[in-house]
Amino acid sequence: MRHRRYWLALVAVLPAVSLLGSPAGAATATKTYTWGNGAESTPTSSPVTGEIGIAAGNLKDVAIVPGGTLEEFENTSRPSSLTGASGVTQVVTGDGDFAALASSGNVWVWGKNIGGDLGTGNDDETHEPVELSQPTGVVQLAEANLHTFALTASGEVWVWGSNADNAIDEGSSVAGESVPVVNEQLTDLTGGSSTGVMLTTGPAFGELLVDGSVYSWGENDAYQCGCGATGTIETPLPVTSHVPFVFIDAGGDQDENGQTLALDGNGDVWCWGDNSTNQCGVRGKRDIAKPVEVPGLPDDVVTVRAGGLHSLALDASGNVWAWGDNSEGQVGNGSEEVQPTPTIVLTGMSEISAGAEHSLAANP
Repeated sequence: MRHRRYWLALVAVLPAVSLLGSPAGAATATKTYTWGNGAESTPTSSPVTGEIGIAAGNLKDVAIVPGGTLEEFENTSRPSSLTGASGVTQVVTGDGDFAALASSGNVWVWGKNIGGDLGTGNDDETHEPVELSQPTGVVQLAEANLHTFALTASGEVWVWGSNADNAIDEGSSVAGESVPVVNEQLTDLTGGSSTGVMLTTGPAFGELLVDGSVYSWGENDAYQCGCGATGTIETPLPVTSHVPFVFIDAGGDQDENGQTLALDGNGDVWCWGDNSTNQCGVRGKRDIAKPVEVPGLPDDVVTVRAGGLHSLALDASGNVWAWGDNSEGQVGNGSEEVQPTPTIVLTGMSEISAGAEHSLAANP
């Protein structure tokens, strides 16, 4: 099995879509299913129960349980509790790193901390959550393999970690940030508000959704910018689209940026970027230069997740759709062949999450 680096951006702050990492007190799930990672080629029941949020990571997965505390688990292993953080409403994962958002607006981090990308100002590994002194008032997090973004209620965008290929939009002369800093350029785009704003990120690029429009920056070797051209983007460029979006999620494999999935207000799914394993649902494996609607999906999709080289969608009926790379069973249809078009792999679900080579889903 290839070892891949991965991140995951989980929760939108927009009420129009289903949330992964629901606020404490929300309805809990009764069962979690996992598939992929070369272990399970079809959805298999996990011992994790009662969770109110799930996050598929690279090495380990995380569940938010009632009260906002955290549990880590791997495949079908029993979960172990993490101490420290409480009141958690969202978790994002990277290459062995994790960040959690508490209802207080404070951020907790833990993990391998390669190159100081936890934002603690050092490179010390930590196995339990550590609270950052800043930023505060955070409403959403996004993380990739070596960097993290945070959005505050006042529209400030904070960044920390590696700036490879201008991933955190700090200018090509900046190697990275070992502690969180405000990115003024991205903050200007929000207009001083978090309403209608969302962040997502791939291994070396980032995207910001503001009032239906998406802005992209960083590495752009496979049209990750959605602007019809390639080449590193040093200043955020608008994604070329006549359709306003309400949700975005970026994917990628190892250090290679992947696809972006976008959901519009009608429940239709769009995609652009890397399509080397048909993760955009477009046959031909050609990269997608501008947003195209993903064929074969119903028009009532409520949320989407972009994995390493595969994609997931959840519709209003609770059906989990999957497509793209299936070499580790991450599509969940019992095969290892690329799945070029969306197929239903699980029913009756309320949450989904996509990792590098595996997938998670939970039911109400």
